[in-house]
Amino acid sequence: MREKGERSIGYTIIFRKLDGGAPREIARGALTVACVTRDRPGGPMRSVSIPREIAEKIEVAPGELLK
Repeated sequence: MREKGERSIGYTIIFRKLDGGAPREIARGALTVACVTRDRPGGPMRSVSIPREIAEKIEVAPGELLK
């Protein structure tokens, strides 16, 4: 996880090939997920704060893991 906001979490995904030598990166992607709710079934989604009890358990990965 690269970042944690009040309402969203950003991930970096790194694919590495392990073929007996040093691992080498072959692809990289990003994903952002948001905490949302609906006031009624089928209604529009709106972003809300990540619940405190969940947000307290989420930690951003050290930068060296994303290199």
